[in-house]
Amino acid sequence: MSYGLPYQGSKSAIADWVIGVLPASHTLVDLFAGGCAVTHAALASGKFDHVMANDLTAAPRVFLAATEGDFEGYATVPNRGEFFDSDDIVMRLLYSFGNDKSTYLWSAETEELKIAASRMLSAPSMHERRMYFKEFCDRLARGGGLSIAWSTSKAFKGSNGCRAWSALRGCRGLTA
Repeated sequence: MSYGLPYQGSKSAIADWVIGVLPASHTLVDLFAGGCAVTHAALASGKFDHVMANDLTAAPRVFLAATEGDFEGYATVPNRGEFFDSDDIVMRLLYSFGNDKSTYLWSAETEELKIAASRMLSAPSMHERRMYFKEFCDRLARGGGLSIAWSTSKAFKGSNGCRAWSALRGCRGLTA
């Protein structure tokens, strides 16, 4: 299972082990919570009556808000300008490199393609998802900043029944 907010240096991979070696207790204090992976695992374990998370960053507040459902339906996928102009702490955590809240996640070369892909997956309505799927296909057909040998990729060969290839087959510029 993946715990907490995703970021470089997360303790998600060892969170189950950390909680497993700790005895059940009234309170667990996660002093250096980071993205709250250990906090999340502790809450899920049921071994502790109270769990407290502490960190220098805003990540514990964002994690708490997420557990309370504050981001239900959150589908913001910013471009570079929107990222740097925003004070939305969630956007700054999710779309910064290494969750440092100051460097934009994607390179200028791949930004448009990755925004279209992200919006295609997170848009609130099927109509919007279809619209972003078409945009994704158009950007992919134009190169999208990626070098991909579609015709030789075994994962995308039409003959193996791969649904992803079938979905992409109708995009301009892609052939089986």
